[in-house]
Amino acid sequence: GINRDITARKRAEIMLAFERDLLKSLLESTPDLIYFKDLQSRFVRASKSTLKHSFESALRHHHSSRQSADAVEAPPQLASLEEFEKYLIGKTDFDFLDEERARSAYEDEQEIIRTCQPIIGRLKHTPMGDGAVSWRITTKMPWRDKDEKIIGTFGVSRDITALKQAEEKLAEYTRQLEQKDRQ
Repeated sequence: GINRDITARKRAEIMLAFERDLLKSLLESTPDLIYFKDLQSRFVRASKSTLKHSFESALRHHHSSRQSADAVEAPPQLASLEEFEKYLIGKTDFDFLDEERARSAYEDEQEIIRTCQPIIGRLKHTPMGDGAVSWRITTKMPWRDKDEKIIGTFGVSRDITALKQAEEKLAEYTRQLEQKDRQ
């Protein structure tokens, strides 16, 4: 028989499983949008919140791009969140968002890949179909392999719409108080 010490291998497997579980917990639990994209800006991995947000955006885009008289049934990937999850990996924003939003994200990511310079804390607003505005603060970084070679990008976005709405209300109250003081 052959006898071999596999203690180091078992420790490595345990640590790898621990790291995997940490990432899984983060991606499944955070309300922030987190994604990883390859060099062509195709989704490699996305958090549950990114998946839900992208699904809702894809549905809005599908419905807004159709005439009411031309009520075309949604494509299979928009039938459910589960179907969209299968669809998303390997796709780009161009596959389910309007041209303007997809182009903006793509250009940001390609600039990061070209220059190795991250985008940190960028404030962005997105008009919604109902006239409302969504606000996000976004950080996008180069994604590197173990040899420090850039293999794509990853990003985190936080919805700060409620904060921006509170700021607007505070500014309005301040204007009203200043106006009363002048009277």
